[in-house]
Amino acid sequence: MLQREAVPGAAPPESAAPAFFLERRCVDARRVDAPDGRVLGWLAYPACG
Repeated sequence: MLQREAVPGAAPPESAAPAFFLERRCVDARRVDAPDGRVLGWLAYPACG
């Protein structure tokens, strides 16, 4: 499980700007969700293709 820590003074990301962009569909990709349910983006292994 990923643990996150707050960064004091950091500006929040724009809600329309995803943290990651996955161009290819990949079975090894994992969706990253915010605590409120918004999809932040996708993480994938570098060799995923």
